[in-house]
Amino acid sequence: PSTNRPPVANPDSGVVEQWDSITIPVLANDTDPDGDTLSVISATYNSTFVQVTRVQAVANGPFIYLDVIGITQGVTRINYTVSDGRGGQAVGAVDVTITRGAGLQ
Repeated sequence: PSTNRPPVANPDSGVVEQWDSITIPVLANDTDPDGDTLSVISATYNSTFVQVTRVQAVANGPFIYLDVIGITQGVTRINYTVSDGRGGQAVGAVDVTITRGAGLQ
């Protein structure tokens, strides 16, 4: 039997305005050396600088969904775990820049 090699999660980034949401296709640049189909199984963030109401891995999909609330601007990092469905996992990072929304002071 062949050995399952873990996937490779490459860095991602996105830009979203305050009081808005963004869907980031994090698996678009991730790979699996065995050719296995990848899915995002979790996503978390830890930031006191940016207010985020929800970080969600879309059920076994290739996306992370992010809701942003508040007036804080800056960059927050989201960590996500990608799985190849055969026990291989990797952790990737997404840096999301939150900008001043149109019409906001």
